Amino acid sequence: MDLSCQGSDYFRTPNIDRLASQGMRFTDAYAACAVCSPTRAAVMTGRWPGRVGVTDWIRARFQ
Repeated sequence: MDLSCQGSDYFRTPNIDRLASQGMRFTDAYAACAVCSPTRAAVMTGRWPGRVGVTDWIRARFQ
C-alpha cells in the first residue's frame, strides 16, 4: 500500500496515519468471490455467498 502507516513514504497521509494509530488495522484481506455483491453478503453474514444465495452481482433496481 502507499500509506505512511503501512511503511511507505510515497504519499503523506497524516489523517489516515492518526486513524490507524487509534484503531484497528487490517493487514491481510480475503474476498469470498471476485464480484462485490457476494463478497459483501459474506462479510455481512459470516457465511459463504452460496449459503446465503448471493452468487452473482445484484443489479440496482433504479438507474
